[in-house]
Amino acid sequence: MGEAPDKPARRYREVGVLAEGGMAVIAQGVAEDGASVVVKRVRAPFCFDAGYLRLFDDEGAVHAALDHPCIVRLLDRGQDDAGPFLVFEHVDGTDLGVILEAAHTAGRGLEVEDVLAVAVPLFQALAAAHAAKGGDGACLCVVHRDVSPGNVLIGTDGCVKLADFGVAASTLKSEATVAGEMKGKYAYMAPEQTRSERVGPAADLFAGGIVLWECLAGRRLFDGPTDADIVQAVRQQEAARLDTLRSDLPAALVELVAQLLQKEPAARPASAADVEERLRAIALERGIDEGLARHAARLARTAPRREATPRELDSRRRTHRVLGPDAGAVTVRPSSGSRARLFVGAGVLLAASAAIAVMAVRDRGVTAEPLPDQPAAPLPAPAPAALVPVEVGSAPRGAGSAGPDAVVLAPPTPPPGPLTSAPIEKRRPPVGAAGDGTTARPRPAIAAAVTAVAAAAPNPEEVGFGRLSLLSEPWASVTIDGVLVAKETPLRNFLIRAGKHVVVLENPVIGASQTLEVEVAKDADVRRFVKLSP
Repeated sequence: MGEAPDKPARRYREVGVLAEGGMAVIAQGVAEDGASVVVKRVRAPFCFDAGYLRLFDDEGAVHAALDHPCIVRLLDRGQDDAGPFLVFEHVDGTDLGVILEAAHTAGRGLEVEDVLAVAVPLFQALAAAHAAKGGDGACLCVVHRDVSPGNVLIGTDGCVKLADFGVAASTLKSEATVAGEMKGKYAYMAPEQTRSERVGPAADLFAGGIVLWECLAGRRLFDGPTDADIVQAVRQQEAARLDTLRSDLPAALVELVAQLLQKEPAARPASAADVEERLRAIALERGIDEGLARHAARLARTAPRREATPRELDSRRRTHRVLGPDAGAVTVRPSSGSRARLFVGAGVLLAASAAIAVMAVRDRGVTAEPLPDQPAAPLPAPAPAALVPVEVGSAPRGAGSAGPDAVVLAPPTPPPGPLTSAPIEKRRPPVGAAGDGTTARPRPAIAAAVTAVAAAAPNPEEVGFGRLSLLSEPWASVTIDGVLVAKETPLRNFLIRAGKHVVVLENPVIGASQTLEVEVAKDADVRRFVKLSP
């Protein structure tokens, strides 16, 4: 998904967070015409990663090709000043995950009529996805790969819709799954999916069987203290027959669920359409074949979804104080409800370099992923007068932009004097720090490297500036050229003098550190991922 040169302003007002997943943020929104919608965006730091942006673009392409009443409808897709987005219809109701959580807490399964009211449209949606064709009439080979209770939406009007094709396999997708990579939720994966084999529609049937079993049994099927235990259970543990747990279930339903949960794909039903037909026959026998929506609507009212967390998602709602030559800090107030934590990084100061200060907003629970190098937009020249902060969020996201997570202060002239950094909250000293969090005193080996780099550094006015982003697993403090610039990774879009720099990452909890030399070219956007080990 390329970066648009002039991205339009947002067409959807996002009023609250519905969910935050590993890769995306899903918000409740309002369209220009007042209609309620759901807006999905890539969350930081994955919005820096070209691979994740391609996955997001692929999701939009797959959803756009699926037009069925039992599949959540994609209304719009595009890019604005906050980055790429997908807009879906808003289903006023709940999801099956919320309903099962309440039922399992009470130690009971759902009524057969309620399960059928959800199961029939669920497998109808899978049948439509598996049979979907492109504009040329060729099958798109869509496999959802993430059929789970949370992705089954149930409206108060009785509609049941399958959502989230974010990890779906399809011929439309440009981002292929690499060998050894698993996508989906472990507890709802088919055995072949846990082995990272190529999966077909039978994998979705197995996942649908797990959902039905859990609805009827009143508890989780595959569970364990760790992901490895869950995967082992999926591969080896046989599901208990439902007629040994409940005596009120139709024999045809018990047999169908048992067949769906066969470990071998060939032993499962022939197709989702076949499963839907068998479920409709069971509903007909119980006299509810024409009343499924009524049961679904009643079920939705029994366990309403949690309300969206009110939160203004526009990160530009902040206040700034312009800095003079003797100012000490920038005042930043995040918008109400923000979970981000502020940390202040001091600028890299070389003996003959510019002084730079960065304030970044760190998101908790960042998952490390590779950060590919990408070309950056031209960087602004250092300000000729006093330090002036660039307004947060004023530049578009993407390569060459500080984005909504940083305030970059451009220095007027290179100051003389020793390497020092701005005061930082005392917590744990980085590699080579004096322990007071104010002046970095590198160890001899690192100090020698810093001195060599500083001695060879040309005039910053001649070489210009670039940006550096660092991500590590696990977290680490970041010291550049002997100066602590961040207490914890990720370090995003750090404005830095072009040239070679000595970077030290340290995690004192596990006793791991790594020193690397990074070269940043003028106007470049350099991104590095570092795996630390004790």
